[in-house]
Amino acid sequence: MQRSLIAVVFLGIFLGINQNILAETWRAGSASARITPDEFMWMAGYASRDRPADGKVTELYSKALVLESANNTRAVIITLDLVGIDRELSNEVRDLIETRFSIPAAHVVLCCSHTHSGPVVKRNLGPLHYY
Repeated sequence: MQRSLIAVVFLGIFLGINQNILAETWRAGSASARITPDEFMWMAGYASRDRPADGKVTELYSKALVLESANNTRAVIITLDLVGIDRELSNEVRDLIETRFSIPAAHVVLCCSHTHSGPVVKRNLGPLHYY
């Protein structure tokens, strides 16, 4: 019992020190935006549907996390409540971030949640939805 308590105390001290070190060397910022379309669109991943969506249950979001190291190197992780996006849109977003914020496109990651509750975006899954 006493050894467990000592281990917990040392772990707490270790984590506290590491958090202070991280606070001095790394910075982070986050944001989110609602991306639910205002109009009903084709739903991604529903190949058997013969019409666009006819209602909405939940909102869809995009979230971004920007990390900056002590030497001012920045990286961006973006999540999208979509089944997926095509390469063209991915490159457009990454290039826009590079142009506007000087964060190299290679430091930008776009992640899709693969939700089937979102719209078809650009040409992602296009063959399933364009007849």
